[in-house]
Amino acid sequence: MYSASFTKDDYFERYSFAGTLNQLLKVLQATPSPVLLTQEKVCFQNIPFGTSLKEVVKVMGKPQHEVSAQAEVPGHKAFIFKRKVGPIGVTSCLHFLHGKLFLAQCVVRHPSPEEVAYMASVLQEKFPPVHPQEVKTSFAICDGLGNQVVLDQTSYLRINYIWADEGVRYALHALARRQKVS
Repeated sequence: MYSASFTKDDYFERYSFAGTLNQLLKVLQATPSPVLLTQEKVCFQNIPFGTSLKEVVKVMGKPQHEVSAQAEVPGHKAFIFKRKVGPIGVTSCLHFLHGKLFLAQCVVRHPSPEEVAYMASVLQEKFPPVHPQEVKTSFAICDGLGNQVVLDQTSYLRINYIWADEGVRYALHALARRQKVS
């Protein structure tokens, strides 16, 4: 008799959250076209980037799950939260490096075209572009500090909130270089 054993990490990995160093770097470097500029400060759920893990848990409540990401990226922790955006169920993964929020990833599995349009309109209402454009399935909204919210629709609808802090990028690239040398 065949018996598959899946851990919670395996389950949440199916959502394609960034869990490895290479995946984190890929998410941080990806910027689809078009890039819309906003005068609003980009953040996740009104939580500024750089906020401590402890403060985020106070605001968001207890996470559904903690993803074990520390092994590959020292100082990296990721927490899964489930919530609703209007009528749509969203799974969010908040990433912390040395206790500071630097990336929030949201996934809607197998969204309908109406759900994609709804989420795109929610983002554009929250972060109104200086020069509005009609967008289809992928776009980025960037604030004056370089922080981004990126909507990408492939098989799942993904929304990534990315901190523009160069210290985070430098630390991850330095770790990648050290791992190549080892």
